[in-house]
Amino acid sequence: MVNLKKLCVGALLATTICGMGALTPSAEAGKIEDVQARGVLLVGSTGDYKPMSYLNKETGKYEGFDVEVAELLAQCLGVKVQYVPTTWKTLQADNMAGKFDIAMCGVTRTFAREQKMNMSHGYLTFGKTILCRKADAKK
Repeated sequence: MVNLKKLCVGALLATTICGMGALTPSAEAGKIEDVQARGVLLVGSTGDYKPMSYLNKETGKYEGFDVEVAELLAQCLGVKVQYVPTTWKTLQADNMAGKFDIAMCGVTRTFAREQKMNMSHGYLTFGKTILCRKADAKK
């Protein structure tokens, strides 16, 4: 069975990490070398989008798929993760201001975002499906 975590981290690294400097307008904030020198990957998250990234009010910790990917990405870079709270309304402005190195919270690719920011290729596919009884599958 394929290790989904390793697959996603590999895809994310292949599509994002080489262009990480373009993710923020700040020449310093996004460079891999600067992240490694700082020892911290700053990850912007809304913390309100299950199952991607959400702030667990009971534990005070971020959880979800993107959180796991962020942790693995940081591990690959040899750094720790620091989550930077943002909102959907301020996500683009916070990114443009260099408040974090990368945003990971189930961000949808939109034309407006593509005009201002570099975005990785999608690493999860969500889609609608048809549901039928197994007995009728051949119909």
